Order: sequence, then C-alpha cells, then structure tokens
Amino acid sequence: MLRICLLVLVAALWVHAGLAHAQDDDGFEKIELRVTSSKPGFAMVDRGSNDGLEVGDRVQFFPRQGFIYAGRIARISERGADVELDDRAFSPPPGTRGEARVPRTRFAEPVVPVDEPPAPTETAEPTSEHAPWTNLDDEWRAGEPLLAKVNPLRPSERPRSMSGRVYSIVDQIWSSEDDREDGFYRLGGDVEYDNLSGRGDRLNIAGEMNYRYTDVPDDDDESETRLRLDRLSYSWGGNRFDPARYELGRFLQVGMPEFGVVDGLEWGTRLTGGNRYGLSAGFMPEAFDEYQTGEDYQVAGWYRWVRDESEVLSAAAGYQKTFHEWDADRDLFVTNFQYLPPKGWNYNATAWLDLYTSSDTAKGAGLDLTQAYANAIRRFASGSSASFTYTHMAFPETDRQEFTPVTEEQLADDHSDRLAFTGRLRLARRTRVYTTVGGWTDEDEDGGDAELGVDVEDLLADRTLIDLSAFGSRGRYTTSIGARLGFAYYTGSGRWQLDYEFSKNQFDGFSSANNELPQHRVRGSRDVSTASGWDFSAYAEVDVWDSENAVMLGFYLQRSF
Repeated sequence: MLRICLLVLVAALWVHAGLAHAQDDDGFEKIELRVTSSKPGFAMVDRGSNDGLEVGDRVQFFPRQGFIYAGRIARISERGADVELDDRAFSPPPGTRGEARVPRTRFAEPVVPVDEPPAPTETAEPTSEHAPWTNLDDEWRAGEPLLAKVNPLRPSERPRSMSGRVYSIVDQIWSSEDDREDGFYRLGGDVEYDNLSGRGDRLNIAGEMNYRYTDVPDDDDESETRLRLDRLSYSWGGNRFDPARYELGRFLQVGMPEFGVVDGLEWGTRLTGGNRYGLSAGFMPEAFDEYQTGEDYQVAGWYRWVRDESEVLSAAAGYQKTFHEWDADRDLFVTNFQYLPPKGWNYNATAWLDLYTSSDTAKGAGLDLTQAYANAIRRFASGSSASFTYTHMAFPETDRQEFTPVTEEQLADDHSDRLAFTGRLRLARRTRVYTTVGGWTDEDEDGGDAELGVDVEDLLADRTLIDLSAFGSRGRYTTSIGARLGFAYYTGSGRWQLDYEFSKNQFDGFSSANNELPQHRVRGSRDVSTASGWDFSAYAEVDVWDSENAVMLGFYLQRSF
C-alpha cells in the first residue's frame, strides 16, 4: 500500500506545476484541533484562546469512520478548551480530528482612533522641504479593519511552512478475571507541508505504529504489531485565485466525508456564491486496523448548496458506487442538511440510503435507510439549552467485508433506533441542572433510559466544577440504576478531574444468587497544555464488581509544531 501511495504522490507532483493553496474566501478561518481526552458528552481539545477560539464557538469532529459530530466550546483556557457536544452519548477517542470555524475579523488588528493634533499657536519655519506624500490611504474609512484594503498574498509571495504533531497513546488493563492483562500502545504523527513548491500546494502525511497484546494464564496469549498509513496526499487549488481543488493519494474525502477514506483522486470546485460540487474515484481501504486496500473501488459525486458565503444554511447530496473485486456492489446515497445560525435553533441531519436490486436477497429491491443521524439544539444566552437527537443503524447488504459476517435474517431485521432529549437549565449564574431522557428499540426489544443531574461552578473554590447525577435504564432483560459524582479543578494550563460512579444492575430470568451485579468505578485524570506545544492527558481507573475488579491506566502525549 505504501508503494501505491508513493506512486500516486509522485504522479501528482509531476502532473501539477502548481495552483494556489486552498483557503476559504468567505470571511471565516478554519482552526484545526485534536481531542486530548473525553467522556460522554464532553471533549477536551488542544486549542484555546491563544489560537483565536472563544466560548460559544462551534466545533465539528471527524472520526475515521466518516461520521460528523458537533458541539460548542463551554470553557476555555489559553491552550485548551472543553467542548460540550450536541450528542451527550458521543465520546470521541483521543486524537480525533476536529475543526472550528471562526470569523476572520477576530484576527484583525483593532483600529485605534487618533485624536486630531492641537492647532499650532504660531507658525514655525520649516527646517527642510520634501516632496508631497504619495500614499495617503484615501480609500480607508473609519471602522474598517486596518488590513481591509490590503490585497491577499499570492502563493508565490508566501513562505513555505511546515506544521504537524507527534503523539503517543498508552492503555493498560489488569483484570482479576482469569488474571488477564491487556495492553495497547500507539505511536504516530502527522505533518503538513504548506506551499511546498511555492505555488500554494500542500503535502499531508499521517501514520501510526501500534502494538497490542493479551496475556492470560494459559497458552492463549496474543500479540501483534502493525504499521498503518492514515494519510499520504498532495492537494492544490480551491482558493480565491482558483476555485477548483484537487487531492491525490490517501485521505478522508473533503466534499462528503461520509463516503470515507479513499486511495485515489478527488476534484471539487466552488461556484460564485459558495455552492460546491465534485467527483472522486479510487480504492477503499478496509475499515480495520491494517487499512489494506485493493479489493474495493468506488466512484462518487456530490453537490453542496449554501444560501450565502456564511454557510449558515446548507444542504448536500451525494452518490457513491462501489465495486468489490471489480464486481458491482453498493449503491449509496447520502444527504445532509445543516442550519447553524449564531442564535436560535441549530439543525443537523444526515441520512445514508442504500438502493438494492432483486439480487440482494436479504433486503429485496428498493431504497432502504441504513443509517441516520439528526440533531436539533437550541442554546440560550443564559447558558441553558435543549437538544433532540435521533439515530438509526442497520446492516447494509454488501460484498465488502466491513463487519463480522451475519446471517440473511440479521441483514433483513437487525436495527437500532434511539430518540433522546437533553435539556440544560441555568438556575443561577454558577448552577445548572440537566437531564437526558431517551427511548430505543431494536429487532429484539425496546427500552428507555434517563439521567438527572446538577453542576455547580466555583462552589468549593474558584475554577472548580462539581457534577452530581442519578441515572437509570430499563430493557427487556436488564434494569440499571446508579449515581455519579464528579469534581474538576481548572488551571491556567488544563484541569484535574475526579469521578465516582455506582450502579446496580438487575438481570431478569436468573436465580437470586446471580441476578444482581453492583459496580463501583473511580477515575482520576489530569490534562495539561503548554505554551511550547505539549499536550498531556493521563488517567487511572478502578472498577470493582461483586468478586472481580479491573485497573486501567493510560495517557495521551502530544507535541505540536
């Protein structure tokens, strides 16, 4: 695979003499960021106020699977920020890529008014004479940014630059059950060369080496080491000087990320007013750790409409045709709608629809909804919010092996649907109550879950947050109730976090000796971001059941440059 990517990369460098670097010309700046730690409903990221972010900025996350999740910054420091996610059930893994889109005027130098000099009391003889000034800045008007009349630099006028990160992730688990020990070690990085040839092009390289092992008392120990190439791509164009954008190599598709990673070529162009459309073609790496490629191929096209260049209101649609070992496979349609005004209700909905033919025996001919995600959220100036989230999941019938093989009955019937409401109400300046109520159904059963909690800022000391909640769920065979208590202390460079959770799980259909399972969980974590580009997150967790226990330790270390 590495050889294939290198060949297409060399071909791209040879074919293209260079167009300008991709940069939006819509008055907004995109700030890329990474998740350093998370828990359901919240994520800490490695960018803060020094990078131009502010409380209330909207953030989008792009997991490798192609899903898009969103949230808003709730708390911020100079080098990091807490993002409150629209979907309280989502917990992005460390290293997940994200993006914030902020007004470009935020980075403009403020205009300092200049008082008129006092009138001279007497006329002094000039000591020297010079020609009249020729640069009078006559076009500048009061209230404009100082750089309002400055022409943007062309790529040939900009210096080359390099940025990136290296990271290490370690997770270690010791379980008393069968004296089991599991370890997962990851070392990776990514680098971006901007304006590589002096013509605005960009080279991106990202990869990871990981080692995983399982140690048990018998002879069933397992271990493996893998090297994975996440990205190797070369892109050019897509800026104010040239609306067409090209990317070649291995990358997550830009026009419609829902189509996933491709080993090939993507082309897209921007029309006057901000509408975009494009095409892509290439191999599809397998959705496993190895990221092997060559068995599945795809061609896709998409169109994205925006109401104006602010992109507050947008809609997109795309079609992807896949081939497995060069035989026709999947016909996938993806639609997306977003309405993201600064105030009022925000809406985000994405649907994956598969078109089947009579040869698809499990599904039958017709259009079928395979996957859906819809979210409506309203945030108020007081800090309160209300959110509705709907998710739908089902197996697609494909020849491509993305999942563990299932039977035709499972393909036809297995599904999961969930509708949830999350509300947050600001009772006082430092106190907020929240609740989540959800209901779900699948091919076997249905049930519900609920949580009610309160968080209080600065109760015990400044820059602290105390979070207390009770929760419960009811299914066909299991009933759970429990409570959580969390304490966080925020510093100028990060936070300390301590959580305790107790739950009691009741299983129907078992004898009284085996129908209850209590669980205690204690977790402590520390997050730090430094001015020199280091981000560090470490955790320790202990889980205790009736007669078993487990200890988990881990850390995330990142150096940005």
